[in-house]
Order: sequence, then C-alpha cells, then structure tokens
Amino acid sequence: MTEKVATVPLTLVSSEPMPLNSAINMDNYVMVDYGEAINAQHLREFSAAPPPKHMMSQPRIALNFILDAGGSAYLPRQMTFEHIASQRLHLIESAPVYSRDVYAAYLAKSQKVEIIEQVLNLFPHIKF
Repeated sequence: MTEKVATVPLTLVSSEPMPLNSAINMDNYVMVDYGEAINAQHLREFSAAPPPKHMMSQPRIALNFILDAGGSAYLPRQMTFEHIASQRLHLIESAPVYSRDVYAAYLAKSQKVEIIEQVLNLFPHIKF
C-alpha cells in the first residue's frame, strides 16, 4: 500500500538578502536533486540562468554547504525556519515555491499493518 503523508514546500533561501535573479545566478547556487518533475520545472522557470556549479542529492548537505560557504538553494521550508529566524538564511520571497509529496509505502498484509495505520493517522495529509 502507498499513502500520501504530507506535502513539503521547497522555498528558495540564501545566505544573504537579495533579489531572485541574484540568488539563482550566484556562484554558490546549489541545485538539489528533488527528482525529474521538479528539476524540469526549475529548468523551465530559470532557463536563462547559467547552469548551477554545485549539484547535491541531499537537502541537508546543501543546507550545511550554504551555511558554511554562503550561497542559495531550494530547501524544505521546515528545514530553514530556525535559520531564517536567526537571519543566517533569508527567504527569497519572489521565487516560485515547489512542493514535494511524501508517501509511506508498506505491505498490506504486514503483521504490523495496524501499528502502521495508527502512525499514519498522526499525519492526516498535512502540509508542512
């Protein structure tokens, strides 16, 4: 069985406050691989931007990179709250927001299906 658990918004953040064009064109822009659909959408919307110099497969690695070296990246909103509040990161408000759905996959005939369903009920298709 597969059930949608949540939708996670991906927002563009930067180590410095700046306009959208500057955040996408900066040398330390990090492209995080969120899958083909989001990558294609990003490419369409920023087709005039130079190719990113940094590609990473994990948002946590990208977050650590831009906190240490400066830069910008699309990151899950819940991962950036505290850094935005402390002004270590800045939200690029004019940037498009992407979203990534999170699913739980499990065997319908699992011996633990009752426990799994109880846990899934804790996440009634919420948005983070």
